[in-house]
Amino acid sequence: MVKIAHRFSLHPSRMVLVSAFTTLVAIAPSGAVGAEKVGLAEVVKNTVTASESGKLAVSDPVFAAEQISADANSHGEIKLNDDSLVIVGENSSISLDDFVINGGDFQTATLKVARGAFRFITGKSPKNAFKIETPLSSIGVRGTVFDVYVDEGTGATRVVLLHGAVRVCTFGSNCIVADRSCDIIEVRSRSEIQKLPFLRSARRSRGQESADFPLTDQQGRFQKRWRAPIAACNGRAAEEAANANPNSTFGGNGRDSGASNNYD
Repeated sequence: MVKIAHRFSLHPSRMVLVSAFTTLVAIAPSGAVGAEKVGLAEVVKNTVTASESGKLAVSDPVFAAEQISADANSHGEIKLNDDSLVIVGENSSISLDDFVINGGDFQTATLKVARGAFRFITGKSPKNAFKIETPLSSIGVRGTVFDVYVDEGTGATRVVLLHGAVRVCTFGSNCIVADRSCDIIEVRSRSEIQKLPFLRSARRSRGQESADFPLTDQQGRFQKRWRAPIAACNGRAAEEAANANPNSTFGGNGRDSGASNNYD
């Protein structure tokens, strides 16, 4: 019994080394151990938290497989390695899953929106490398700027196309392609999908629009690269009004007279 105890005892100097190593592991940021950096936080407004790294600050890295959440009256602006841009809106949570890095770009990447408001602006990676998932839908990226809103209670999802095109599918494989700026697609269940009146349509009040689609309201709070142009939405609204009133001159030239205001 004495021999066995002696075989497993440590020299005091070795015990010091083990203790120091244990301390280093304990204080090292968990996101820095074995995880791959996929981007960094460019703007942090109030409280934005990463599941591995803790509360984020400006220039903090974000890592593959992390969940990033923003509290009330908070948002984060994230730049991914390939220059794709992400906004995590208030009361929102997204996950950075299944990232496969190829040089400075991504071969594949899945972003899962669990709840809240999320904006995605594509970067240098192949557009089909990215997939966006919500509790009820899958969104194929085609080189775009778009917003995603997910209801925390039901998982109901609305996708607002602001530039380019997206393909939105239910998990029951019903799909709709949005290819005109300001299109809105809603998924209400695993099989129910439909187009809604476009952003800025007169069929929705501005108050309701601000409540339902907050990322397009007061965009001056975001850095310019993270803003989405909505002049096309105003143009569609003018077109809608002209069609409703054949005597309208539609701004006199067939264009939206407010098109110079790109970001609201």
